[in-house]
This record gives sequence, structure tokens and C-alpha cells, in this order.
Amino acid sequence: MIRSSLRKRKPVERLTVGDDEPRHAKKKMRSTTTTTTTKATTATTTKAGVKAKPRAKTTTRAKSPMDARAETKTKAATKATKVKVKPATAGTSTKTTTKTTKMKTTTKTTKTTKKKMTNDGVELPDEVWGVICEYVCDAVDGDKLYAKNRKGVEVDKRKVVYKRRLDTLYAIRQTNKQLCRVMSSEFGEELFQLAFENFSEVSDATYGVEEAPPTMLWRHKAFFLTELGCQACESHPTTRKPNWNFGVRMCKQCLQKHTVTDRELHDDEWTKYATYEELTKNLPHDEFQGWSQFYKEAYTLVRYWRRTVKKRIALLKRAKTPSERERICAAPSSTTKPSAQLMKNTPREKRKRALKAELDLLGCELRSDSKLCELFIKGFPKNLRDRQYWTAKKVAERMAQMKYIHEYCDEFEAIVDQWREEIDEGMEEDDDARYVTYEVTGFESFGAAVRDLADGWNSFPRQWPWLAERDT
Repeated sequence: MIRSSLRKRKPVERLTVGDDEPRHAKKKMRSTTTTTTTKATTATTTKAGVKAKPRAKTTTRAKSPMDARAETKTKAATKATKVKVKPATAGTSTKTTTKTTKMKTTTKTTKTTKKKMTNDGVELPDEVWGVICEYVCDAVDGDKLYAKNRKGVEVDKRKVVYKRRLDTLYAIRQTNKQLCRVMSSEFGEELFQLAFENFSEVSDATYGVEEAPPTMLWRHKAFFLTELGCQACESHPTTRKPNWNFGVRMCKQCLQKHTVTDRELHDDEWTKYATYEELTKNLPHDEFQGWSQFYKEAYTLVRYWRRTVKKRIALLKRAKTPSERERICAAPSSTTKPSAQLMKNTPREKRKRALKAELDLLGCELRSDSKLCELFIKGFPKNLRDRQYWTAKKVAERMAQMKYIHEYCDEFEAIVDQWREEIDEGMEEDDDARYVTYEVTGFESFGAAVRDLADGWNSFPRQWPWLAERDT
């Protein structure tokens, strides 16, 4: 291959300075230099050596420093064009090892290696990916959940950690088809449920999730915790709490547009093809409370999803027999199958196990009628401050106190019996039980008075009497 520097060039005019004159002289002479080169051809080599044609001579009219540089460049270029050729064998052609052939061979090798790498890739089984995804929802150390700021105050970072875990699960699911299949299975639903339960520890947006439609999957429920804003408009970008009854996150104005009240469904426009009971049977709904400025009283309305009601009307129009109408109005079956393995790592199960362990140490049992135990297991969804205050140990201690007051404290029973006697005597003179109870206890309800007395009771023994009986 002939370099471009050896090809024919057009005459170029250069400014040259005379040899006798200094470089800073004002007078400059113009001289034209023409360089002509002939194509260098490679000759076949023998064992003795290489035969090559002589190089073309360059003719210059006036030498100058610029011309000297050009000559050195042409000499270097002609040296580079010398190619060694091996003697050709019978049936084969001569192969010149030039830079171009080297480039071609290197590109070919890189292409073949890339193909081999893609073809030799091994797909991991679903069980391996399941272990990797399960590691995302593994238990977190306390150092990552709590940290201290510059002032030395402990800061709760659980909301940030659990939020990133949910984002990671959704990113894994959107990676490829295999991971989408793994995260859409029952195993993936358990992971989303566990992440949802963890996030509910630090957020009150999960309150009312029990009212969600039965066909709603856990990954759909967890999606509402990852973003903010109304799903129907851009006017309210900070809407945080979703409406679990309908499975949407909307502002009040948009929710009013997409729902229909029970008063509107009694009109002839809606009850033309079906009765009110057929339109609303087994449909998701919620209650909306408001205040009437005209009647000066509170009112309660039941709302239904407008599109769902229209869809049922369309189905009832095509129904021909009563059995078809009953099938249309039947409750939808849940698409989520019950998990074969119970989730032992959910926060509710952890709180329940911790509470049982503390109650066993104090000789008490977990009561189903205890409101405090129920709220502790649920995590106090309405009040996050109570969740931080009431630990398993404090709840168990409170249960032991209530057991002592109602079963072993004679002084408490004497006060309650005295109240009952005074109320019975007052009922002989006045028929109003609420008034008599208020005069005796200070509360209109006798149960509220007893609870208030138990909450304010402070005298407890150092050792619980039932534990002393068990030791003896």
C-alpha cells in the first residue's frame, strides 16, 4: 500500500528567505518547489535478498529549511513502504503482512470473541435468583437503621432504607423476562408483602390496607408507597395517602369525579336496567362524611367507583336469565393463592412472638379481647408515637398490672363494689341511669369509670402474687 505522502502532490508556493539575508529581513523571495514521486512497487524476494526498484529523485529549484523538512519526511515514508515478502509456494498466493491486513485480522478476532462470549453465557436458574432477591429483604443492622447527626442526636433512617428496598425490588422486576417471572410468582408476592410490612413500620399511609380489593396484588399495594402525587392530575404533586377501597391515589377533586354516591344511584338514569341492590352488590365502596350548611348537620354518603358501576350495567344488559345476573353480581375471587409457607419475618409476626415471650416471663397470656395487644401487633397504625413508646416489655408489664388489679387487688374491688351500691340506691330515686352514674363516678358510663380507675392505679407489689404461688 502506498502512503499518501508518496503520491503526486500539486505545486505549493512557500515563502522562503535568502541564505545571505537574516530571518527578520523584510524582503522575501517567492520560490516554488515541486516534488514528484513515483509509485513504489514491491518486488518478489528470493532467498538471497530483496530486489526493489530505485526511488524517484526529487528535484528542487531552491533549497530552504521547509524543503529540508519535506525531504526528511519523504525519506522516512519510503523506508516504511519497504515490505518483506515470503517466497510463494505451489497453490498459494503471497501474503503481505501490512498494517491494513493486521487491522483486518484484529477486527475479525474481536468479532469472533464477542460472539463466543454471548453464546457461551449460562442462564442462572430461578432458585438462584430467588436467593439473590431474598437477600434484598434480609434483616438490617441497627447501625444502618439509626444514625447520629452532627449534634449527636439519633436519627431514624428506616424510612429511607425501606423505601430504597422497594425501589430495588421494582428495578429487579423490570430487568429482564426471567426476573419478571420470578418476581411475579408467589415467591415475589411474599417479598413485596414483607417489604410492604417493613415500610408500614414508619409510615401511616398503609392504614386501611385491609379494605383493599381482594384482586389487588401486594406489588400493586407496595407501588403506592414508592411515589407521591395524584394519579389523575398534576395539580396535587404531594398527595401521599392512597384510597385503599378503590386502589387509587387521588386528590379530593379527582376522586369526586371518578366516583358516584348512593343518592345518585337511586335516580332513574342508573336504575333503568337494574335495581340499586344489583348495581352495588359486592362492589368496593367507602363512606364519605360531610357537613350540610343548609340543614346544619353532618351526613354520610357511600361512594362507588363510577366506571365499575357502568361496567356492571353493561353486563346486566346482556344477561338473559336470573342465574347470569346472580353470577355477575357475585363477589370476585381473589387471584392471590394462599402462601404454602408462612411468612415468619413479617413485622407483625415478630411483634407477636416478642409479646408472647415477654408475657410468658410474667406468667400472663395473650388475650384476644385486649385492645392494647391488638394495637401493638398491628403496630399502632393511627399513631406512630404510640408505636415508639409501647414496646413488648411495656405491654406485657401493663397486662400483668391489669391482671393484678382485676383478680388480686382487694382494694380495687372494694371501690368498684361501693360505686355499684351507690348507683343502685340512686336508681330508686331517679330513673336516669346516666345521671346517677355521673353523680357517683364522674362518668356517664360505668365501664369508662372503671377503666379510668384502673389506668390511674399506682400501687403494685414488687413480685406478682401468681408467680410467688408458682414458685412455692
